[in-house]
This record gives sequence, structure tokens and C-alpha cells, in this order.
Amino acid sequence: MAAADFVNAQDHCDQGRLEHARIALDSAEGSLAQALITLHLLRLQVRAMGRKE
Repeated sequence: MAAADFVNAQDHCDQGRLEHARIALDSAEGSLAQALITLHLLRLQVRAMGRKE
């Protein structure tokens, strides 16, 4: 999703539709933030499971 939103933002920017570009960038940033949080939580889960062994 982040990649598609980024491409969409670039297209809007190229066409001078700055408000639409900002919205698409917000969406891309949100997707990336969620991915990083999920990655971090999974890493913590794996670490905790490894300590139980």
C-alpha cells in the first residue's frame, strides 16, 4: 500500500494537485509506520518465545 500511495502522491505532485499529494503521502506514511510497529512487535514476540525454550 505504501508504494502505491507514494506513486499516487508523485503523480498528484507532478500534476500540481498538492492537497491530493499530501493526502497520499499521509496514507503512505501511515502504512509504513504500521509496518514498522508490526515488525517491532513480531521481533519482540520471537525474542520472548526464544527465551522460553
